[in-house]
Amino acid sequence: MIFLCGQHITLYKGLELYYNMGSKRDNATRDPNPANAKKEKHVMKIALIAHDKKKEEIIELAKKYKDVLAEYELYATGTTGTLIMGETALPIHRMKSGPLGGDQQIGAMLANGELGLIIFLRDPLTAQPHEPDVSALLRLCDVQKIPLATNVSSATIMLEALKQGTFAASFLSI
Repeated sequence: MIFLCGQHITLYKGLELYYNMGSKRDNATRDPNPANAKKEKHVMKIALIAHDKKKEEIIELAKKYKDVLAEYELYATGTTGTLIMGETALPIHRMKSGPLGGDQQIGAMLANGELGLIIFLRDPLTAQPHEPDVSALLRLCDVQKIPLATNVSSATIMLEALKQGTFAASFLSI
Protein backbone atom coordinates (compact mmCIF):
# COMPACT_ATOMS: atom_id res chain seq x y z
CA MET A 1 0.00 0.00 0.00
CA ILE A 2 1.36 3.46 -0.90
CA PHE A 3 0.45 6.77 0.70
CA LEU A 4 1.31 9.98 -1.15
CA CYS A 5 2.03 13.04 0.91
CA GLY A 6 3.79 16.15 -0.31
CA GLN A 7 7.11 15.17 -1.80
CA HIS A 8 7.56 11.79 -0.21
CA ILE A 9 5.97 8.42 -0.62
CA THR A 10 5.37 6.33 2.49
CA LEU A 11 5.22 2.63 1.76
CA TYR A 12 3.13 0.25 3.85
CA LYS A 13 5.90 -0.99 6.17
CA GLY A 14 7.16 2.48 7.04
CA LEU A 15 9.75 2.68 4.27
CA GLU A 16 9.97 6.11 2.77
CA LEU A 17 11.13 7.06 -0.68
CA TYR A 18 11.83 10.71 -1.39
CA TYR A 19 11.71 12.16 -4.82
CA ASN A 20 12.38 15.54 -6.35
CA MET A 21 10.83 16.44 -9.69
CA GLY A 22 13.62 16.89 -12.19
CA SER A 23 16.46 16.15 -9.76
CA LYS A 24 19.02 13.47 -10.42
CA ARG A 25 20.34 13.44 -6.86
CA ASP A 26 21.06 10.16 -5.16
CA ASN A 27 18.21 9.42 -2.76
CA ALA A 28 20.61 7.55 -0.48
CA THR A 29 22.24 10.83 0.60
CA ARG A 30 18.99 12.26 1.93
CA ASP A 31 17.89 12.18 5.54
CA PRO A 32 15.02 9.64 5.75
CA ASN A 33 13.30 11.71 8.45
CA PRO A 34 10.83 14.14 6.80
CA ALA A 35 11.12 16.53 9.76
CA ASN A 36 14.81 17.04 8.95
CA ALA A 37 14.31 17.42 5.22
CA LYS A 38 15.38 20.81 3.90
CA LYS A 39 13.09 22.57 1.51
CA GLU A 40 14.67 22.39 -1.89
CA LYS A 41 14.66 25.45 -4.07
CA HIS A 42 12.90 24.89 -7.37
CA VAL A 43 13.78 27.18 -10.24
CA MET A 44 10.72 28.31 -12.12
CA LYS A 45 10.52 27.22 -15.74
CA ILE A 46 9.54 29.79 -18.35
CA ALA A 47 8.44 29.06 -21.91
CA LEU A 48 9.20 31.53 -24.72
CA ILE A 49 7.21 31.28 -27.95
CA ALA A 50 6.70 33.71 -30.83
CA HIS A 51 4.98 33.60 -34.17
CA ASP A 52 7.13 34.53 -37.18
CA LYS A 53 6.10 38.18 -37.31
CA LYS A 54 6.80 38.51 -33.55
CA LYS A 55 10.32 36.96 -33.50
CA GLU A 56 12.10 40.34 -33.46
CA GLU A 57 9.94 41.51 -30.57
CA ILE A 58 10.71 38.46 -28.42
CA ILE A 59 14.43 38.76 -29.21
CA GLU A 60 14.43 42.41 -28.13
CA LEU A 61 12.50 41.48 -24.99
CA ALA A 62 14.98 38.70 -24.19
CA LYS A 63 17.92 41.05 -24.73
CA LYS A 64 16.40 43.70 -22.48
CA TYR A 65 15.61 41.19 -19.71
CA LYS A 66 18.56 38.86 -20.23
CA ASP A 67 19.69 39.15 -16.59
CA VAL A 68 16.20 38.36 -15.33
CA LEU A 69 15.68 35.41 -17.67
CA ALA A 70 19.11 34.00 -16.79
CA GLU A 71 17.80 33.24 -13.28
CA TYR A 72 15.19 30.80 -14.61
CA GLU A 73 15.08 27.59 -16.60
CA LEU A 74 14.05 28.54 -20.13
CA TYR A 75 12.19 26.51 -22.75
CA ALA A 76 11.23 27.62 -26.24
CA THR A 77 9.90 26.36 -29.51
CA GLY A 78 12.67 25.56 -32.00
CA THR A 79 13.20 28.63 -34.14
CA THR A 80 12.37 31.09 -31.35
CA GLY A 81 14.82 29.38 -29.01
CA THR A 82 17.58 29.30 -31.63
CA LEU A 83 17.17 33.01 -32.40
CA ILE A 84 17.10 34.06 -28.73
CA MET A 85 20.14 31.92 -27.93
CA GLY A 86 22.00 33.45 -30.87
CA GLU A 87 21.34 36.99 -29.66
CA THR A 88 21.65 36.52 -25.89
CA ALA A 89 23.67 33.33 -25.28
CA LEU A 90 21.00 32.33 -22.72
CA PRO A 91 20.74 28.56 -22.19
CA ILE A 92 17.39 27.42 -23.58
CA HIS A 93 15.86 23.97 -23.87
CA ARG A 94 14.54 23.95 -27.43
CA MET A 95 11.50 22.03 -28.51
CA LYS A 96 10.41 21.41 -32.08
CA SER A 97 9.19 24.29 -34.20
CA GLY A 98 5.64 25.31 -33.24
CA PRO A 99 3.90 23.98 -36.37
CA LEU A 100 5.90 20.75 -36.14
CA GLY A 101 4.74 19.93 -32.61
CA GLY A 102 6.65 22.40 -30.43
CA ASP A 103 3.46 24.05 -29.18
CA GLN A 104 2.19 20.60 -28.19
CA GLN A 105 5.46 19.80 -26.40
CA ILE A 106 5.13 23.02 -24.38
CA GLY A 107 1.45 22.11 -23.82
CA ALA A 108 2.48 18.73 -22.41
CA MET A 109 4.80 20.48 -19.96
CA LEU A 110 1.92 22.77 -18.99
CA ALA A 111 -0.45 19.85 -18.49
CA ASN A 112 2.15 18.16 -16.26
CA GLY A 113 2.50 21.27 -14.09
CA GLU A 114 6.09 21.89 -15.15
CA LEU A 115 5.87 25.54 -16.24
CA GLY A 116 5.40 28.67 -14.17
CA LEU A 117 5.11 31.33 -16.87
CA ILE A 118 4.52 31.44 -20.62
CA ILE A 119 5.50 34.32 -22.86
CA PHE A 120 3.81 33.66 -26.18
CA LEU A 121 3.97 36.61 -28.56
CA ARG A 122 1.16 35.79 -30.98
CA ASP A 123 0.39 37.33 -34.32
CA PRO A 124 -3.37 37.82 -34.16
CA LEU A 125 -3.56 39.22 -37.70
CA THR A 126 -2.13 36.21 -39.51
CA ALA A 127 -3.90 32.84 -39.82
CA GLN A 128 -1.75 30.08 -38.35
CA PRO A 129 -1.81 26.56 -39.83
CA HIS A 130 -1.45 25.14 -36.32
CA GLU A 131 -4.15 27.35 -34.76
CA PRO A 132 -5.80 24.40 -32.92
CA ASP A 133 -2.46 23.79 -31.12
CA VAL A 134 -2.24 27.47 -30.22
CA SER A 135 -5.80 27.49 -28.88
CA ALA A 136 -5.11 24.35 -26.85
CA LEU A 137 -2.02 25.95 -25.32
CA LEU A 138 -3.96 29.07 -24.32
CA ARG A 139 -6.74 26.92 -22.85
CA LEU A 140 -4.21 24.90 -20.84
CA CYS A 141 -2.81 28.10 -19.33
CA ASP A 142 -6.29 28.94 -18.12
CA VAL A 143 -6.98 25.42 -16.83
CA GLN A 144 -3.62 25.21 -15.02
CA LYS A 145 -3.82 28.87 -13.85
CA ILE A 146 -0.43 29.64 -15.40
CA PRO A 147 0.36 33.30 -16.16
CA LEU A 148 0.43 33.95 -19.90
CA ALA A 149 1.73 37.01 -21.74
CA THR A 150 0.57 37.26 -25.34
CA ASN A 151 2.04 40.65 -26.23
CA VAL A 152 5.09 42.75 -25.39
CA SER A 153 3.21 44.94 -22.89
CA SER A 154 1.97 42.03 -20.76
CA ALA A 155 5.35 40.26 -21.05
CA THR A 156 7.12 43.43 -19.86
CA ILE A 157 4.83 43.66 -16.83
CA MET A 158 5.57 40.04 -15.88
CA LEU A 159 9.32 40.33 -16.46
CA GLU A 160 9.46 43.57 -14.44
CA ALA A 161 7.63 41.78 -11.61
CA LEU A 162 10.22 38.98 -11.77
CA LYS A 163 13.01 41.56 -11.77
CA GLN A 164 11.59 43.36 -8.74
CA GLY A 165 10.77 40.14 -6.90
CA THR A 166 7.06 40.92 -6.81
CA PHE A 167 5.91 38.16 -9.17
CA ALA A 168 3.58 36.04 -7.03
CA ALA A 169 4.96 32.64 -7.95
CA SER A 170 4.45 31.28 -4.44
CA PHE A 171 1.23 29.56 -5.56
CA LEU A 172 3.21 27.54 -8.07
CA SER A 173 4.43 24.12 -7.00
CA ILE A 174 7.31 24.19 -9.48
